[in-house]
Amino acid sequence: MLAPSLDEVEVRGGSAPGEINNLSVRFLLQGGGAFGRDRSAPSSLADSARGSWTKDGITHDDEVLTVPDAVALVEQAMRDDEVALKRESDAGAAATASADARRVEVVRRVNDLSCTVCGGREFDKQVSREDSQWGYTSFPMTLLICKECGFVLQFSQGRGWSVPDA
Repeated sequence: MLAPSLDEVEVRGGSAPGEINNLSVRFLLQGGGAFGRDRSAPSSLADSARGSWTKDGITHDDEVLTVPDAVALVEQAMRDDEVALKRESDAGAAATASADARRVEVVRRVNDLSCTVCGGREFDKQVSREDSQWGYTSFPMTLLICKECGFVLQFSQGRGWSVPDA
């Protein structure tokens, strides 16, 4: 519900088809300002409004509205904003669930890891650091060394910027 004391309202709104986006409404009192100009007034005292918004890809810029139309537009944009926030929240939860599922799959694959040379499943785990060609960066590595044949599986832990002193 719109507060009757507001003279200006801005609502982000939604971006789906049929939703109002980036609404800005200013309530006016016609001829109430200096030299007969319109002046801002609370929505309860205003006799008109000016608004700008986007809906379905069409921009409505600085349109003159009646006060009831402006109030209805603001309330619709507020509802659209709530729906958009819910949509974003659901999308974030789905992305988190997807990332968690990928993480579980990677852990499962690492636990089922076998040597690519002999098929062995027992490894010694070591930590290493590999320098770049010019020595400006180094890469921390996890090494899994097969206990049967000695083959080394290398796993990068990302990129490090500090090179340890030798």
